[in-house]
Amino acid sequence: MLATPEWTLDLVYSLSVLAAVLVLAALYGVRVWLTGRASYERVNDQASTALLSKTLMEGAYWSLQPIARAAVFFGVTPNMISWSSFLLAIWAGACLAVGHFGFGGLFAALSSLLDAMDGMVARLTGKASDAGEVLDASIDRYAEFFILVGLVFHYRDMPMILGTTLAALMGSFMVSYSTAKAETLQVKLTSGAMRRPERALALALGAILSPLSISLWETGTPYSEAVAHPMVISVVVIAVLANYSATERLWQITRVLRARQAAATQNQNPNIVGSSSEVSVQRISLVTEIPGPQSRQLRKREERHLAPGVQGFATLAGITVRDARGSYLNDVDGNTFLDIIGGIGVNGLGHSHPQIVEAIRTQVEKVSVGSFTSEARVELLERLAAHRPSASVHRTQLYSSGAEAVESALRLAKCRTGRSEFVSFWGGFHGKTQGALSLMGSDFKNGLGPMVPGSHLVPYANCYRCPLRLTYPSCGLACVELLRKQLRMTTTGGIAAFIVEPMQGTAGNVIPPPEFLPAVKSVAREMDALLIVDEMITGFGRTGKYWGAWHSGVEADIVTLGKQFGGGYPVSALMSSNEVVESKPWSNPSGSSSSYGGNPLAAAAAAAALKVIDEENLVENSRRMGEYFLARLQPFLERYSFVGEVRGAGLFLAMELVTDKRSREPLSKEMTQWIFSECLKRGLLTMSYSASFRIQPPMTIDRATIDQSIEVLSEVFQQVEVRLSGRLV
Repeated sequence: MLATPEWTLDLVYSLSVLAAVLVLAALYGVRVWLTGRASYERVNDQASTALLSKTLMEGAYWSLQPIARAAVFFGVTPNMISWSSFLLAIWAGACLAVGHFGFGGLFAALSSLLDAMDGMVARLTGKASDAGEVLDASIDRYAEFFILVGLVFHYRDMPMILGTTLAALMGSFMVSYSTAKAETLQVKLTSGAMRRPERALALALGAILSPLSISLWETGTPYSEAVAHPMVISVVVIAVLANYSATERLWQITRVLRARQAAATQNQNPNIVGSSSEVSVQRISLVTEIPGPQSRQLRKREERHLAPGVQGFATLAGITVRDARGSYLNDVDGNTFLDIIGGIGVNGLGHSHPQIVEAIRTQVEKVSVGSFTSEARVELLERLAAHRPSASVHRTQLYSSGAEAVESALRLAKCRTGRSEFVSFWGGFHGKTQGALSLMGSDFKNGLGPMVPGSHLVPYANCYRCPLRLTYPSCGLACVELLRKQLRMTTTGGIAAFIVEPMQGTAGNVIPPPEFLPAVKSVAREMDALLIVDEMITGFGRTGKYWGAWHSGVEADIVTLGKQFGGGYPVSALMSSNEVVESKPWSNPSGSSSSYGGNPLAAAAAAAALKVIDEENLVENSRRMGEYFLARLQPFLERYSFVGEVRGAGLFLAMELVTDKRSREPLSKEMTQWIFSECLKRGLLTMSYSASFRIQPPMTIDRATIDQSIEVLSEVFQQVEVRLSGRLV
């Protein structure tokens, strides 16, 4: 049949949508030509496909950013956007049910765009969309659901196409089911044959292009007319690929569960905490005074020969470790402690994770040292490149300690720029070797001078203890303007690089405003300097995103990483781009090497750690358990007079302990060490010995384990309140 007036109107809407898409694509093309591609953390998280390329996703996000900012300006909330997206999805399904494909395609496109935009607005406002979470939980991916339901109604008199549409609906449901199942079981899934955004794009394209095809030729029977619809082609593709993807995902889940069962069988031990998501079969159990008699005896023997200067919390605790699993540690006296120190960032996967243990055991029987290429190192580099901090940063050099990797990064920056000065930040910590020590932003280095010439320290955006005594956001990031002026006055104009932690660990798990890191990079570029981002503590999911810098969208020139990188084994690394790592003499043979760097044993441990992070979905667990831990800590602000601030990103958490909430004067060392001791006596290992109380437990932690921590902290903090009130001397 020829196009009817109704189809003509549909055609107008289809052409309008296509024209808008072409205009936006042209504008984004101009943007790429002038300033380069836009980069978004959400896009970097997703794999590129034939239908949904990274360029297409970047262009869509770039187009929506101004609209999202305008929405925030006019007071539009994420909840409003979620409900609008939901209603548009219903309209899309209704239009398709009665055959108005142009209208349906328009509403489907708008619904999908709003679905993407509610997340943008949520990130800009810092408020999540409660409506979006409820809707996704009740009718997962509602736009796709309503579109397919509408098509089921439209094709009700055409059994073959109806069957295909029902198959597509079933495939869509099974993909959603497999995703939910994987999240529950903490299984990391591959992208699959057809992801949700691709299915949404295929449906929208089918709806929009159908009026064009119908307007171009006559067809005889309803079936031949229907087959002429690109919509039918989209449904067929989804029916095949979505069901294939669902089957593939369910098989992945089955394989992972079998592997976990086998690992559990190999490591049968009543004290082991489950490796997939921390099932708390243990609890704190104290059978002696703390420290116990055997611990004290072994400590005395050790002190005869061990030089002083070991970690402060180990000295304060005085216990001797026998073994540890997950978040729990057993001493030689038979006491079981809950550990939320987490090896100060090293213990991200929990103590003695079965897969790390097995990887080390297997590799040490083959070969453990040497710089030759090994299968373990190839696997490690490929796994690391799959999670590269940015598109260009994927070339890696491996080391043993964090300071070693930082020193190499400093040398590389010198080689790349031909300059010799460096900028670091107050509160920053990058290691204790001489170059890194010179860039340390604390009084730790007092008495250890002279420092390396050309080392400059500038303020960090520690908003709770603002160096300028201003308040964010009204301050306008005055600290950045101060550092810009300071560097123009104190440097010789020869800055090789800025080195910065995206969130400062040693300073107290300080989380700067999201604009801070981009502003620092801007100043670095003004001074023709590189940006080194130190992800030692924040990398590999600690903050709820794979990299700490992804919270602000900054792409570094050089990235240093370590801590939980090796799953407890000492491994560190430097990552950069092809262009930067080719700089000489750093790239000369042996120019950037290390005796232990990248040895097969270390590589096997690190490769296994990255595999565990993926398979057990620990980045997402860090985000969810971090939100839960933070929510349990928030009431402490009102409950206790000495808790000045509670903050966190993922399982990178902190509390500020103060004598007065107005002056923000830190609680005395005597009091914080008393808190540490009282927690220890109750079986909880903490970093409460500092007024900036850091909490960074393993990323495998579960709610029950967090609840145990809160129980102990509440009991001890109540005693602190009593002491501070003068009722107990």
